[in-house]
Amino acid sequence: MKIKENLLERKIGERYFLNSSDNGSCVYIMNETTHKIYSLIKDGKDIPEIIDQLFDEFDVDKIELEADVNACIKDMINAGVIIQ
Repeated sequence: MKIKENLLERKIGERYFLNSSDNGSCVYIMNETTHKIYSLIKDGKDIPEIIDQLFDEFDVDKIELEADVNACIKDMINAGVIIQ
């Protein structure tokens, strides 16, 4: 799993935007948590490592966290941000 090349990352307020460097169009909008997952993927982490790191950082139920991380990653795949 890796991040698609040629994406430009911008932060405006509390949101992060990924834009295509080809035409500048917005590809994906992230909040702080989604951006954290995106950054961990960019750093080469796999899904279990992402879940473990977020579980250590936040006071959440691990089963719910796993479901949320998997849903977020699926959404990024569908948007073309992540290439498998």
